[in-house]
Amino acid sequence: MKRFTLRIMIFLFYSAAVNAQFRFTVTSDPHDSTDTWKHTLNEMNRICGDEGIFHITCGNEDPPQDRYDDLKNVCGDDVIWYPCVGDHSRKYMDWHNHFYSNYSRLPYMQNAKPGPTHCAKTTFSFDYGNAHFIQLNEFYNGNSDFGTDGDVVDSLYNWLAKDLNTNTKPAILVWGHEPAYPIGGHIGSSLDKYTENRDRFWQLLEDKKVVAYITGHTHRYSRTQRPGGGKVWQIDIGTTTKKKPFTFADIYVGATKVSFKVYRGEYGKFSLQDSLEVAR
Repeated sequence: MKRFTLRIMIFLFYSAAVNAQFRFTVTSDPHDSTDTWKHTLNEMNRICGDEGIFHITCGNEDPPQDRYDDLKNVCGDDVIWYPCVGDHSRKYMDWHNHFYSNYSRLPYMQNAKPGPTHCAKTTFSFDYGNAHFIQLNEFYNGNSDFGTDGDVVDSLYNWLAKDLNTNTKPAILVWGHEPAYPIGGHIGSSLDKYTENRDRFWQLLEDKKVVAYITGHTHRYSRTQRPGGGKVWQIDIGTTTKKKPFTFADIYVGATKVSFKVYRGEYGKFSLQDSLEVAR
């Protein structure tokens, strides 16, 4: 009996050690640009070897089933994908809700926490290794999962606050479509349109020591922190549409740090554009 217990303890220790270090990849806004989306994914595989444990897209997968087929074509049928709702997703909400209709069938999400009422499928959180991940549907208005033009309304904020209050993981990463502090485009028509809600949302991320908020929408890569001071990074992934250059991020979560590498290019080979290391 003691030998069996020891084996279980060794297995659990080994599993925890393996999951303590991992990587995943991120894109945003592929829209209907099949060629540039697939080229970006091929470059991701060439540079990084694969998509990591999963791939995140920060919105506007138009149409999402086609982009999912492209993703599987490049990365394999077993690719794990978390597509986010974007401002072009209104007519695809049935697809998004069906895709996330049964969390237990999605790897790593058997114990996912669903979002607030009327947004329980497209907003969620889950744990992997030493990290806590949160996807936000910022087009949820409290009554419908697509009823606003991008905001963190009371219901969404309250759910997020409760989720963060119960988190026990040291690394927290949040993603959604709308930037809080847009650079180079959509200024005044992102989360910054509703300044009080934006500021409340960002202060919560600061208070809970979130590593980064990952976003898209502007089709321009940027990284920034709150003007006037702050520790949370906003990383706008840019786009994979024909609006060049195309961009993806490779993110490594280690035992003591989170590292971001951003690669960009056009129709040829991509190269490293930016890198960031955040000690936790």
